[in-house]
Amino acid sequence: MKEAVRTSILCRQWRYKWVNLSKLVFDVVSNRALWTRPNTRGVEYSVYHVLLSHCGNIHTFKLCNTSLEKYSDLQTWIHYLARNGIRELTLEYGCTANNNANLYKLPACMWSCEHLTHLQLRQYGLPEPLCAYKGFRNLVSLQLHGKPNDIQLLENLIGNCPVLQRLVLKVKGLQNLVCFSILAPMLKHLVLQGKLGAIILINCPVLVEIAFIMTSDEFTSVKYQDQGTIYHLVHNLSQLSSLKRLKISGFFLK
Repeated sequence: MKEAVRTSILCRQWRYKWVNLSKLVFDVVSNRALWTRPNTRGVEYSVYHVLLSHCGNIHTFKLCNTSLEKYSDLQTWIHYLARNGIRELTLEYGCTANNNANLYKLPACMWSCEHLTHLQLRQYGLPEPLCAYKGFRNLVSLQLHGKPNDIQLLENLIGNCPVLQRLVLKVKGLQNLVCFSILAPMLKHLVLQGKLGAIILINCPVLVEIAFIMTSDEFTSVKYQDQGTIYHLVHNLSQLSSLKRLKISGFFLK
């Protein structure tokens, strides 16, 4: 984006070309000089400046390695993105969360981004769903990193993404999680890393790749459920006829 703005000085006709960019990336690490302006709130000022000048749809929005000062900023931005056709949304909080109190909980307006195809969250907590929420009907890829604030909410989110093909969950800090269910009929790629108990895959007939990286001695089993019958995945892989790659790693497997 920085290079795109610089082209405005090359030609009069190019002066405002950058305001039509459909992909906006704000990365504090790679563009640290952008956030050191005096008498501003750094990243918040820069994002507001770009969004106020922007014209047309925004298909991709990435906000990486940031620690926002005001909750209302993110709420305003997501409202704006939802009205402008956002499809790929990446939000990475700059601080490492060791407990739920450190999570930056997303505003409920996130559920209104109905055109999302890719969603990646790092150290962000999921908000409670809106009454009219019907799921992300177009979501193809979901990546969540951090400590989920509500496992039931996470299961419902996955279950309401009918065309989900790629799921990456890298979680930590979960206590006493007996069972985690995944319902995703179109799921092809699954990566789970963290402290998990029993995992049940419900109606996942087209899985091509599975990777389990367990970091806890609480991990007990992986099961596959099809039409009400539960199979032990590691004992009966024939239930997943499309599977091409299976990886299970961890020092504490029982």
